Amino acid sequence: MKKSNLGLLVIVVALQLFILWLFSHKNTQEQVVTTSTALVDCMKFTGNEEPLDGKLFLYDATYEKSWELENCGSFTWDGYSLERLGWIGQNTKTPHTVPVPNLSPGQRGQVKMQVTTSTSPGHSRVYFMLTIPDESRHKFGDLLWLDHEVVRLKSD
Repeated sequence: MKKSNLGLLVIVVALQLFILWLFSHKNTQEQVVTTSTALVDCMKFTGNEEPLDGKLFLYDATYEKSWELENCGSFTWDGYSLERLGWIGQNTKTPHTVPVPNLSPGQRGQVKMQVTTSTSPGHSRVYFMLTIPDESRHKFGDLLWLDHEVVRLKSD
């Protein structure tokens, strides 16, 4: 047998073995695939909030901030809360933790808090995340923030 025919024969045999392996491997994968449902905590911010970010406020003003959240996870939120992570800019007064309504998976609800703006003009942004009610204080879901500008009226 010539060398060129031998090389061609080796390639054909290798290709046949590869195709045989591919089909047998595919069947094995199909047999191994199973359906499972993972149990997870999940929170989505729906985009509904009042007041909208970027609003102007007078210094030392108090207002109510609210966000609409959706429980997209597997567990009912019983005792969950928003926890303040920190801020950028002027220090705005908010609670450190804010209770979240008990929401079953798939439900939406409002979280509300009282906010007091700083006594100095400037920009402020405060960050929050949902926290589970155990000793781990694990945070999850979309990052939430309130964002406003504090202004002073000029006196005439």
